[in-house]
Amino acid sequence: MANPMGKTRKVENPYLIVTNGSWEYRVLKANTANPGKPGGSWFCAVKSEYTFGGFDMGDTYICDVRGEVTFRDPVVTDDLLPRHLGGKVPVAKNPMDAFGW
Repeated sequence: MANPMGKTRKVENPYLIVTNGSWEYRVLKANTANPGKPGGSWFCAVKSEYTFGGFDMGDTYICDVRGEVTFRDPVVTDDLLPRHLGGKVPVAKNPMDAFGW
């Protein structure tokens, strides 16, 4: 199965944005097309009160990303979303739609 989230994107154009309180995960690449695969990981840009307004980037296990999906790119189908994420939002045209801009 081809991985539609397999090409790395810029922070301004993520595949998914997941928020959990003050934490924001921007998924920039999926290292596997199966989100339920044990050990599956995403390349993310993460922003929190500990990053002083910027993003820290790196791989993280999919199961460690908790929160609600606030933005979803059209290439991200329901089968590419892990079951533990809430807030199934409709597909947005661009990341700014997630913020109402």
